[in-house]
Amino acid sequence: MLQVTIANKVTPSIGKSLLIGGGMLTLWCALYIVGVSHYPGSTFSYSLFSFVFLCLLISGLIRRISYGYTFVAGMLFLGFWMKLTVHLWLNYAFRESTGTFDYSAYSWDETLDIASYAALCILATRILLPVIGLKSVTNVANKQEKELKVLLWYSQWRIQLWITLLLFCIFLAVFNASFGIFQIGLVPRTILAWPLNAVISYLIGHGLSILTCVFLWWEILLKKDIKYSIYFIIIIAFISTTSVLSRGIYIFQTLPQFFAAFTNRKIITNFSIKSVPLISITFITLLFVSNTSVNFLREHYYTTVNIPHASNSEATLTSKPAPHFVNIISGVASLLVDRWIGIEGLMVLQAHSEKSHELFIHGLQEHRKIGTDTLYSSISKPNYYLVVDKSKYQFSEIPGAIAFCFFSGKFWVVGLGMVLLTGLLLISEAAVMKLTGNPILCGLWGCLTANYFAQMGVAPKDALFPMSITAVAIIFVGFIQSDYFFRALSTFKKIHKK
Repeated sequence: MLQVTIANKVTPSIGKSLLIGGGMLTLWCALYIVGVSHYPGSTFSYSLFSFVFLCLLISGLIRRISYGYTFVAGMLFLGFWMKLTVHLWLNYAFRESTGTFDYSAYSWDETLDIASYAALCILATRILLPVIGLKSVTNVANKQEKELKVLLWYSQWRIQLWITLLLFCIFLAVFNASFGIFQIGLVPRTILAWPLNAVISYLIGHGLSILTCVFLWWEILLKKDIKYSIYFIIIIAFISTTSVLSRGIYIFQTLPQFFAAFTNRKIITNFSIKSVPLISITFITLLFVSNTSVNFLREHYYTTVNIPHASNSEATLTSKPAPHFVNIISGVASLLVDRWIGIEGLMVLQAHSEKSHELFIHGLQEHRKIGTDTLYSSISKPNYYLVVDKSKYQFSEIPGAIAFCFFSGKFWVVGLGMVLLTGLLLISEAAVMKLTGNPILCGLWGCLTANYFAQMGVAPKDALFPMSITAVAIIFVGFIQSDYFFRALSTFKKIHKK
């Protein structure tokens, strides 16, 4: 086992940060002016909503205390404020169902007030958690341990390990695609002996990413040129996303690791900046190819799904005709903004007349079953709700954590839910850092927890299995890097020699 000493992270240039921040604030102001001029409700509600979500975004970018918090702040900003503002500007239909939402001024104001309240609770948790004595378990993104352990055998077998990982990923992807074990929107075509379906789904979903995070960090500690590892990570993510028919997996298996590596770039040696253009071209090219491939495969697998178009009442947010250029711009907006979970879930729940504690508890206890509708789909009634063959397809829209907590119809449940989820996100990521000392792994865990936060709502307890397995894997990584393991290994070697 090798012991490696690393330097502390250097604070980035203040001037550069101010320049970037100024540009982002200018863009936000321009969009705010457009949004408030088109908003049909109270100017105060939209202004408060805009300001609170701007503060939420800033809190995730300035003095980052957690990768997961940064991710969740960005996801919620895009899914709520950015999505609504773009739709107000371009006046085109929401991609997801909005249930029986009536688009009145009162309904809009109540929806935005709930969202603002939830965002304030998240902000308060982020600010107060260090103040009440938990400062030592925050500030994950900006701290490094002075001494970390690297397994000696990894340095001897690193190339073989990366190649084995890639080959295993290829085998798993082909097997998954051939037998239809885990593909987005499709009921599994093959049921293997328990728990093989769950294991394969987990590994190809994000289980293998844990290994890439561990290997990449060990490469950094060994002061190797990490550009080859980056190419491996991109290729593995491309293979997985095509097999699973998920455009998002490519992003979620690459960007968290790259973001964490960039945050810790001052300790990365033997990496030439000249490699960045080719890496960027490779990443963008495979992103385009994966999106195109997944779209093509989905058209093939979803050929019998006939999803009707939105009705005229859902076509636009207002009665004003959309500009001529909307079709082009809204297509880009749909790709960049509409895929983030957010405002539609609250719109659906605001209009639902039967919110109650019982409904909230029912949602917590829900278990996803083949051939049945989820609780949220039965409320939102998306376009495919009555026509899709549920024995073959497993579509479902997602409310998100804020809307899910509003199943109860109570503001205090929404507030408590945001506090608990934000606190769990921050504390769990700090635990990952304490156990492993690996910021790359923290980035992945942060992305997983943030994604669970943003997309919570469809049988939430079903996510406990993959998150628990990931936690166990992280504990194992921490153990094999610990002094306890090193001493046990040394003792075993001594006994074996005797």
